[in-house]
Amino acid sequence: MYERTSCLVKMAGCTDDVSTNTFNYQATANFNDGSCIYGGCTDSIRFGYDPTSTMQFYDPGNETVKYADDTWAVCGGFYVPPAAPPSIRSEFQVTFGTAESCISMFAVFFCDFKYMLKLKFATFMMSLGTHSWSIADMIDASIPCTSSTSPYDTCVRRKLSDAEGRRQLADGVVGRQLSEAIAIDLGMYVPDGMSDDAFVEQLLSIDPAAWSAAFGITITGLTVCRIATDGTKLCAFPPPPAPSSPPADDDTGLPVYLIVIIVLLVLGTLVLVIVGTLWYRRKQQRLKGTAVTPDVAERAVVQPPALPPALPASAGAPAATSLE
Repeated sequence: MYERTSCLVKMAGCTDDVSTNTFNYQATANFNDGSCIYGGCTDSIRFGYDPTSTMQFYDPGNETVKYADDTWAVCGGFYVPPAAPPSIRSEFQVTFGTAESCISMFAVFFCDFKYMLKLKFATFMMSLGTHSWSIADMIDASIPCTSSTSPYDTCVRRKLSDAEGRRQLADGVVGRQLSEAIAIDLGMYVPDGMSDDAFVEQLLSIDPAAWSAAFGITITGLTVCRIATDGTKLCAFPPPPAPSSPPADDDTGLPVYLIVIIVLLVLGTLVLVIVGTLWYRRKQQRLKGTAVTPDVAERAVVQPPALPPALPASAGAPAATSLE
């Protein structure tokens, strides 16, 4: 008797009927050979990008639709990432002490001292090479010289051709003596990528001679202040100079073995002194215990008894005879 067995024919193909973007699904396949193709948008910079897609789909539309427009219909427009929020940079004010007067400052910078001071500061900071600097990072510059006295009275009527237009360049404290030493106030923002502490440390580490060479005037010192949101100035004064260290002593000291010998000698001397002191005290105690004082010596000597008194001869007492 012969019985025919039931055999299943192996039909390889794409059997993924779950994904909605399967391009080559085969209903007759009973074995998934990994040949599934998933259609969609493969352009990662488009809004319709599908990371599971392995083949770019197009929407041909009608005959007037171009090939590039077909891609646009499937993928959508280009994805533009949101712009980074503007960085919040701290505002600082640096006050430079100078040996210059209003008259000598005018001889160097004339009326356009604001622009020149900001430009020279930005140029010098850019030359350090630590962070990018430009005059756009500067806020303002001022000196305490009045505009109503000569030679600054000529600046009010002068029109400048820069972006700031007409400016009051020599405003300040009224009545200041033109021969007094003045200070320079510069306002600026911290450069991008630099912390407030690093900025202050960098400014305070620069020698006044370097600042003098950068500005072309004599700088005697500076004070750095951070402007808080409420307008309060938080100032960091330059630290006092470090005390000079004493010169190094070339003498390396005694050798180790000699120090050990000295210590042993000192310890030996102390031991001898202590032993001698104890021995001397013990000897004194013994001598004190065996000594005979006059009172003791008088009591210790046996005294003979006293002789009886002599009898008178008339009493009939025998006369003393001689033993000889």
